Amino acid sequence: AGFRFDQINFDVEGSEDEDDNILSDDEELEDSNSTSGLLHLLRSGILPTQLKAMFALCLLGMGGQDHVALNCLEKAIHSTELESWSEENSTFTKKYPSDERRWIIFQESLIAPVNKLSLLASVADMIQNDVKNDFWIPRLLDIFRHFLKDLDKNHGVDKILSGRCEVTRNNAVKLLYAVTELIISNAKSDLISSIETGIDEDKVAQQVVTDIVYAFKIIVRFEEVFWNPNESDWSLPNSSMKTLKLLSSALSALVQASSSGIANNLVQSIKNAFANSCHVMSIICRADSDTLDGLFGWTSSNEEYASEIWESFPLVSEWQLPFHKHISLKTFNLCVASCVSSFSGWEPNEFHLDSLRSRDNGNIFGISISGPSVAGFLSSYITDEIGSQWRMVNSILQNLESVEYERNLSRRMNAEWYQKVKDNLKKKGSEKNTIACFGEHDALRILLSFSNLSLIAAKHSEEDQKD
Repeated sequence: AGFRFDQINFDVEGSEDEDDNILSDDEELEDSNSTSGLLHLLRSGILPTQLKAMFALCLLGMGGQDHVALNCLEKAIHSTELESWSEENSTFTKKYPSDERRWIIFQESLIAPVNKLSLLASVADMIQNDVKNDFWIPRLLDIFRHFLKDLDKNHGVDKILSGRCEVTRNNAVKLLYAVTELIISNAKSDLISSIETGIDEDKVAQQVVTDIVYAFKIIVRFEEVFWNPNESDWSLPNSSMKTLKLLSSALSALVQASSSGIANNLVQSIKNAFANSCHVMSIICRADSDTLDGLFGWTSSNEEYASEIWESFPLVSEWQLPFHKHISLKTFNLCVASCVSSFSGWEPNEFHLDSLRSRDNGNIFGISISGPSVAGFLSSYITDEIGSQWRMVNSILQNLESVEYERNLSRRMNAEWYQKVKDNLKKKGSEKNTIACFGEHDALRILLSFSNLSLIAAKHSEEDQKD
């Protein structure tokens, strides 16, 4: 951003009027003997603030001079000569197809003046999918977070997102994604380092939980930015697919941090993290916020459904709140969508064969509907994680009969339909993760991590709150 191309009037070409001559880039803009003005400052190595900002971008892009680049970037962001963001309206109002519209926004971003938001949005573009340098992640995150905090003092972020300038809105969205990604990446990096060195594990785990919760709050507050399924066919745009990857990574780190800590202050943080993760789950599972009512006030004082009487299968289900029912429905649909290419796991209604028959090119790769229930084909990671969590359930509910998960799983995997699916996939050379089209595998990892976090919270709760 920041460079404006010459606005050339081609109608004047060939004119004999000297006033109509096109200005050449080779001409002197000021007296060569002048000791003031732009050219003299440039020759003296003194860059205007906007060029300093662009210089910082160039250094970051080239690599190898990260410290200098971040210094330049920080000075530009703290400068009073750069505006925080532009309130100018977009120069186009016509409705364009989405692909063409992206090109127009790109063109506008090139000719728009540099401001702090556009500068950090350019940095966000640069580091996208390349957040690897542990040295500059914390510092860059600090720059992003301070700017976002200053921008939000007068509801600036909300004004931008609801405003008419698409370039500015697009930049704000990039910034929100970048901040969230950097928070999660930094938390994971700190956690790995702490585990490897064994230094301050409880302290680091506490900070990781705090940071992940902050990332959750950003996603919940700006839900319309992070989660936008297409309600016409329940496909997901790339932005929502990216959100799923961020949430999967965040919840995985949160579970890892929660599993390593037993200090009392960390137990309280785990419960807080669980509460915030419930709000995130209500968003991606399309559960209204009112479905969370009563979720955190439920205790075993309701003896009819208390966990002490959960001894044999099938377990009672009447204790479920609307929130739990939405989670159950979404889990089922996501599992089916992992095996059925023409079915989206984000469908609001439960999968049934009639809904599949209404679609063209419906292919069922890994489910069986011949028995009384739908049986499916899932990855070994998922089945192993489910087995681990059943063992944790048995450790919490010691009166519960053994589910014999491994034996039942082995019986299913030896079934004729299952073996036929495996053979067909091998013959076609299909990878399992290519069947799901809209992030269903990431979503299932999210659900497993959420389930794991719920069990950890229950494990560290008092007797009257375990349920």
